[in-house]
Amino acid sequence: MNTGGGAIKTLLVFFAWVVLPNFAQAQVLSTFVREQVGTLPKGRFMLSYVSMNASIDSMYGSNGEAKSLSGNFNQSITFQKITQDEPVRGNQLAGLFQANGVQLSDSAGSLSGAIQGQVNGKIPVIGYGLTDDVGIFVSLPVLTFNIQSSYQFKQSPATRTLLSNLNANDQTSVAGEMSAALNTSLEHKLYTAGLSWDPHLNRSYFGDVQIMVMKVIAPGTDANFKQSIQPSLVIPTASDQDLHDLYGLKAGD
Repeated sequence: MNTGGGAIKTLLVFFAWVVLPNFAQAQVLSTFVREQVGTLPKGRFMLSYVSMNASIDSMYGSNGEAKSLSGNFNQSITFQKITQDEPVRGNQLAGLFQANGVQLSDSAGSLSGAIQGQVNGKIPVIGYGLTDDVGIFVSLPVLTFNIQSSYQFKQSPATRTLLSNLNANDQTSVAGEMSAALNTSLEHKLYTAGLSWDPHLNRSYFGDVQIMVMKVIAPGTDANFKQSIQPSLVIPTASDQDLHDLYGLKAGD
């Protein structure tokens, strides 16, 4: 028995919004190098380090409005939904509910939860001066996700009455199975979908190697500023995501 059918779609939306903003950091190296004056002298090495931190607690909707990720957990569950999610025992459950005075349109309870966490990026940069005006720079981002999530099912008065009736009619095992299924509905739904979910995730990923060459163009006699050309190459070395991991996290570039 499970009641978390709608949670799959909403949680997958969450994971997309967790990962996609980090893909936008593709030009961290270029941004860093542009802060320097010129490039490295010929034969000189540079070892530097860029760090970034961001919280994971909200997402932007299609209209650009920010909303809490925790809201993706919240949903109301009806007895009709429970029977629909059980293709084998659906009719049997419907008969059990109605025999105990419960209408299928009644609320069985509600799901609520919370998501919070941090993503930390560490980007070491190695540079070398090929000539006085041409330098090469290489970086390898490492992203660490630290996510805590939880949820709970709150029984409705109709569910409490149903469980009380089952216990009173010597159907204690049925009442216990139903109560456990309601309280673990999300895990069960993920399990049947072939997905796993760790409510306390702390995981690091290697990103894509970035190689950039900077060519500084000397200013003309009447110019007061320098120009530069910065071709770059991204090598897809990021670790692949686990297809059985509901978070679907990947470092990317």
